[in-house]
Amino acid sequence: MNGAAKITAPSGVRYYNVISYKQTTSTGITMFKTGIRAALLLAALSLFAAAARADIASGNGIEVLNPARLEYVVEQVSQDGRRLGITKEQIQHIVEQRLRHAGITPVDGEATGTVDPFVYVRVVVGGKGFNIRVEFSRPVVYEVDGQLLTTFGVMWSDSVTGWSTDGDYVMGALDRPMSRFIEEFRKANRL
Repeated sequence: MNGAAKITAPSGVRYYNVISYKQTTSTGITMFKTGIRAALLLAALSLFAAAARADIASGNGIEVLNPARLEYVVEQVSQDGRRLGITKEQIQHIVEQRLRHAGITPVDGEATGTVDPFVYVRVVVGGKGFNIRVEFSRPVVYEVDGQLLTTFGVMWSDSVTGWSTDGDYVMGALDRPMSRFIEEFRKANRL
């Protein structure tokens, strides 16, 4: 089948194609056409196996393997936010400070370029109004028509909206969603 390698097994041994769940004999099984598809499947299966070993029936999506380290991403500040003196670096400093205070080592997700779970912070100012959003996202693998796909999924989010022309007031409003996230993250990861 288009150069795909065949798997052979002793006569009478039956395998199940994990993607389509159809039973086939050993002579009819082929390996996945791409390494990425196999890697995604193995990653998904290993996550399910890890959950089964830990006797966890379900989670809230913010559990991580190493909760002492967490990547973060801060979105660029809008022009109106910059007019109030709010900078991306200022937001990064607050996020890093809050995580460190909670015993979590912050890692700049933009600098690493990895796909680890991460906390995302966005501060948007428009005129006199503002919105601050804190989200926790992670890679998600799903299947559609026999094809494994991956994207980032938001597992947790909180936001605050208000009115102010004072940059310090807007930055102070970041405390509520960050505090709620840290509380939920610590609880989910038993910190």
